[in-house]
Amino acid sequence: MPTYSNLKKVVYLSQAQYAALENPDPDAIYLTPDNFQCGVYVPLVDDAGNLSWSNNKGLPNPPTVNIMGLQGKPGEKGEGEFKAKRANRAKKAKTEAEWLNGIR
Repeated sequence: MPTYSNLKKVVYLSQAQYAALENPDPDAIYLTPDNFQCGVYVPLVDDAGNLSWSNNKGLPNPPTVNIMGLQGKPGEKGEGEFKAKRANRAKKAKTEAEWLNGIR
């Protein structure tokens, strides 16, 4: 676990600035365009659940892993609550339409 006592200062410099540095701080980490590679990793999950990675710097990618998991047990059959709600909505819509048309 990192602690505040072992954190280092990170300094971003151009290559020319780094070359001209006379008294580098021993507790600092110096990053230049030549020694700093920042890649953007992009995940991809296929239909089979395989998670793979690509990046824009040609860096090594993590290994592909399957994240699908095992098929679960089928759920219990419902009591038709959805059908009842849909029927009530249809009845209400018909009643509102009749009211708007002056039939009611």
